[in-house]
Amino acid sequence: PGMRSRLLFGCLLFSAFLAILIQHQKSSVSLFEELVEHAHPVVRLSTWDHHNPNFARSIVFGARPVVVEETLYQHWEARTKWGEKEYWEGLDLLNARRNSGPVFFSRGTPKYEMHTTGIRKDTWEERNTTTDLFFQEEGYWYYSGVLGNMGRSFDSDIRPRSAYEVMLKDGSSSLSETTVWMGQPGVAASTHYDRSLNFHTMVVGSKRFFLFPPDFHEYLHLYPSMHPQYQSSQVDITQDTADEKSYPLFGNIFQENMSAKQKGTGSQNPAYYMVDLLPGQLLYIPPYWAHHVTCLSSEHSNITKEGCISVATLSPSREEELCSSVLSSSPSINPSWTFKIKALLLQRYIEIVFKMVAPLLPPSLDTTESAWTVVSLLLESRYSTLQDEWRVDDAGIRLQEYNCWEETRYATSPERFFFS
Repeated sequence: PGMRSRLLFGCLLFSAFLAILIQHQKSSVSLFEELVEHAHPVVRLSTWDHHNPNFARSIVFGARPVVVEETLYQHWEARTKWGEKEYWEGLDLLNARRNSGPVFFSRGTPKYEMHTTGIRKDTWEERNTTTDLFFQEEGYWYYSGVLGNMGRSFDSDIRPRSAYEVMLKDGSSSLSETTVWMGQPGVAASTHYDRSLNFHTMVVGSKRFFLFPPDFHEYLHLYPSMHPQYQSSQVDITQDTADEKSYPLFGNIFQENMSAKQKGTGSQNPAYYMVDLLPGQLLYIPPYWAHHVTCLSSEHSNITKEGCISVATLSPSREEELCSSVLSSSPSINPSWTFKIKALLLQRYIEIVFKMVAPLLPPSLDTTESAWTVVSLLLESRYSTLQDEWRVDDAGIRLQEYNCWEETRYATSPERFFFS
């Protein structure tokens, strides 16, 4: 019995040690490494169909990221020029960004003002510099600008490219714009989304993209529209771990991807994708697809300290047009009206909007509730992790002072006040 007890105790001790070792190995895997491990690959096409004038549009209609291996890059002079240090010497870069850390967080201009106290503290600053300093100085440099404003022959270096310009309607004029992106190895743009059609071509070096479909924006804990960093995720994926208390939904993206792999190719709906974009390759990023981008390195460039350079042809999307149309359909309110009247009418307007979109909303949401209840739920869901920044309770007290809608809702004519 004594021998058996000691043997059993030894087995239990070994099992406990093994469990601790496994847990340690799991915890030693960073969030970024875990994203790489479970990432879903982006669909790849071997070549751009130069004989099909609507090839770009067909990619857009696919509504998924696509990588094209052989592109118009094969005809660009930038293919040979842009990797040479001498070609970039002495070029002025206006409003380049320099940071003490590798991750650049966006600073947006929200449509509505929001007073905050705890905005993520960025350490980058804008500076006018030259390409010589950009690729040589210590720290982290990042630059983006309209290609046509850079002077010299840079614009002609990446022609032809009109095939990447997508018109909103047949026969309409092009509203596309091509920008150039430059960065040192390790520089990253935090997870964010844009509304444009983005045909992104790698010229020098390589970039790693993580792409998140709009269906899974909820998992990213995006900043709300009134926040200065709206359209960006609150989760910094370069950190070792994600704060599960503040961002409880982010871990779901791993479960979604593992589930998609188990179901097979016929029913895949991954929560995110990953691709390493190499020189000459093009990545199409659909509108509203969140993406995190990291500059890796350049193996075929003699630019000092190396770096990555890419160009993106951006065109207005149909989604962007519809969003602008909806936002422009705001109620017509006389600026001279008192705050009480404005609050009352806006409550009514919100109620009307929710009734119009009721078929698209979850059944659990009762659209017959008062407008203030709907607004309260909206504030709670979007700003719950930002309470140190935005004092929800104070705002509630202020609005409740004018919460007289239930008594006057039927006495107000929406046609009279809301629509011009």
